Amino acid sequence: MTEASPTLPADTEQVVVKAAEHFSADQTKWGEDISPNKDGTLFKKVLQEGEGADTPLNGDKVYVHYEGRRMDQTQFDSSKGSPAPFEVNIGLGQVIKGWDIGIVTMKRGEVCLLTCLPEMAYGGEEFQDTIPPNSTLQFEIELISWHGMYCTKDPGGYEVNVLKSFIREGSKHSAKINDSAEVTVHITGKYKDKVFFKKEDFTFSIDECLDHNIPHGIEFGIKKMKKEEISKVYLPPNYAFGDIGNAELGIPPNASLVYEIQLISFINLKESWEYDSVEERIEAATKFKARGTALLMSDKIDLALQSYNKGYTIVKIENLEEEERPATKDIRIALQLNISLCQAKLLDFSNQHRTCSQILEEDKDNLKALFRRGMAGIEINEFMQSIADFNRVIELDPDNKGAIKLLDHAKHHLKGQAEKEKKLYASMFSKTFTDPTQEEPAANSNTERLMETADNNSELKGDSIDA
Repeated sequence: MTEASPTLPADTEQVVVKAAEHFSADQTKWGEDISPNKDGTLFKKVLQEGEGADTPLNGDKVYVHYEGRRMDQTQFDSSKGSPAPFEVNIGLGQVIKGWDIGIVTMKRGEVCLLTCLPEMAYGGEEFQDTIPPNSTLQFEIELISWHGMYCTKDPGGYEVNVLKSFIREGSKHSAKINDSAEVTVHITGKYKDKVFFKKEDFTFSIDECLDHNIPHGIEFGIKKMKKEEISKVYLPPNYAFGDIGNAELGIPPNASLVYEIQLISFINLKESWEYDSVEERIEAATKFKARGTALLMSDKIDLALQSYNKGYTIVKIENLEEEERPATKDIRIALQLNISLCQAKLLDFSNQHRTCSQILEEDKDNLKALFRRGMAGIEINEFMQSIADFNRVIELDPDNKGAIKLLDHAKHHLKGQAEKEKKLYASMFSKTFTDPTQEEPAANSNTERLMETADNNSELKGDSIDA
């Protein structure tokens, strides 16, 4: 049951009126008139009571089993023989009007009979050679479950993703909310139906949620909203306060939360080409750097990296006019250095190596970039490059003990790599082969070896933030 109903042709109005009179006269047989105008075009009769008080909201993904019949009781469609229930986002015109209106009145586990006059079914058109024009149809529907629409797409299904359900749809002419938009909302947070957070006419940047005791998952929900929309946003623990919880708000570890949000208005962050002056660019990029550093100091590395990247995009060379590049060099390199630090903490050494190389294209003797590229090079087996980088660091800073230690490491690994290659080539031409079941003892990873020699050298440990 996947096709929305067309507008009812004018020549069927008489049919609908007569049918409505018939059903109004026999209302007890078909249950309650649930048509929006109470005009006898849609009836619902509960055959089996459901559980609880909750019902789906518009936009929710519902899972149902159903059987469709004409009024002579001829069956024309059914999902009951299928191994999986039928699923659809309800209330969005993806099915006939009678379904969109009727299913959002149902409770979990409820079975009902919907009687849909042509206006709530397929109108004056024939459907798939099985439903004549102007047909009144009946559907026996069992509502198995439902959940909100996806705002994130993590593997693992709806239980680990941010979901959203409409309470009231927003403006059809609303622009799309971009990253770092400034929004004004009414927002209420609930845990197990108890309110723990409430603010009205509250204005903030959506990527600053954590600064206001709001989980970062709310950003994903708000970005899917339109102006004037009211929705419920459902946060699983991984998008809420995680395994730490929030003692200030009374939220325990691993708690799922629900927020009701009304989007009053929003102002989108400027795109990279929309800044009026280089000073405006520097100010915006500096704001993202400060925000990223605060997040990094709180050990929110993924969010810090996201903030640094947003700032970097504003002053990225490719996004600038030639005359804007010199003035933005300092903030650009500072952001890239902090990006490289986050990448190291996330063990993303390939991208860290690439980021440091970009810095060195613009500032060939940047000590931090040379040092960090050298460290990353050891991790990705770029030993020759690492040796060159650490040699240059020592030339520029002869007392840098970290670089001296890591230079020895890089040389040791390069020698080990050469010996392995020598053995490999020898075995390729040897007539005898070693027992393949025998393994060499596992060595510590490069990272572990570096950390073992780090002692108290903060630069070697990689936790020096570029302020």
